[in-house]
Amino acid sequence: MGSYDPFVFARLGVNEFDAVIGAHRAAMNCHDCEEVLQRGIGAFRWLERAEETVVQAENDCLAPYSPEAHAAIEELYRLLTRQMGVADAHARQVIAGGFTPDNLAEFHDCQARAKAWVDTQAAIHAATLPHESLTEYARHAAR
Repeated sequence: MGSYDPFVFARLGVNEFDAVIGAHRAAMNCHDCEEVLQRGIGAFRWLERAEETVVQAENDCLAPYSPEAHAAIEELYRLLTRQMGVADAHARQVIAGGFTPDNLAEFHDCQARAKAWVDTQAAIHAATLPHESLTEYARHAAR
């Protein structure tokens, strides 16, 4: 039986979503749009599950705190929110063409939650950094 590490699945989900977005930049028809949105929803769910697993393992003293794991999760959330923005722009084009994807509301919910997570992390970092580091952090967070 294989390993079922949610962090591995989260990375795979976000990376697959990133690849799908790249392949569908030029045009997406109705079905493609729903499929891409569904992959974004799935990537978000895996990432959320991975973060919950890491935090729970640390809280239960099953794993030591890992700054690397938290940094990787943060980077995946930033990538996911950028790609969800691209997918949302494509969905708006499809909607303008007269079709509304069935999973649009669910996608927007996941997109809002991912953005809120990124915004919260940025606020936490900004509140804990010395004043002279804020400009540098803001440049890094915008990437």
